[in-house]
Amino acid sequence: MKETFTTEEKTLIETKIDQGFFSLARIYIPFLIALVLAYFYTKPKGIDHNISISHYDSIYIFVFGFFIIVFSFLAVKDYKKKVAPLKKELVSGSKQTVHFNARKYFDPFYKRYLLFHPGQENKYLLLQEKEFNSIVEGDAMELCTGSISGLVLTLRLNDKIFTNVEEFSF
Repeated sequence: MKETFTTEEKTLIETKIDQGFFSLARIYIPFLIALVLAYFYTKPKGIDHNISISHYDSIYIFVFGFFIIVFSFLAVKDYKKKVAPLKKELVSGSKQTVHFNARKYFDPFYKRYLLFHPGQENKYLLLQEKEFNSIVEGDAMELCTGSISGLVLTLRLNDKIFTNVEEFSF
C-alpha cells in the first residue's frame, strides 16, 4: 500500500541526504587536499639538475588530472549509491507499508536487539533495548519504507511509533 510522507519522514530523508553528502565530503576532500599539498611539498625535492620547473609542473598536471578523473568517477558512483536514491525518494513522495508479525532476535555477541526484516532475507531491524522489550513475539506490526530506496522510515506497533529503527545485517 502506497502512502505519502509525513513531515517527520521527510525530515528523516533530508537528514539521510545530508549525511550522504557529508560522507562524500569526508572521503574525497582529504584526497584533494593531499594532492595540492603534494605539489608544494614535493616540488623542492623533485626539482634538481635533471628536472626543470616547467617539466615538474607538466608531470604534476598529468598526475593531478589522473587522480581528479579517478576521484570524480568514484565520487559520482558513491553519489548515485548513497544520495541519488534518497533524492528520488523525496521527489516521489510515496512510501510503502508492510504488515508483518514480529519475530525477535537478541544477538548476544554484538548485544544487538533485532527484529527479522519482513521483506528481505538476512536483514534485521535494529532497535533500542526499551523498544525491543515492549514488543511481544508475534505482535502485528507495520513497517513503513521508502518506495524507491527501501529506507526504513518508521515501525509501528498499535499506537506506538518507533522512528529510530535502522537496518542491520551481519
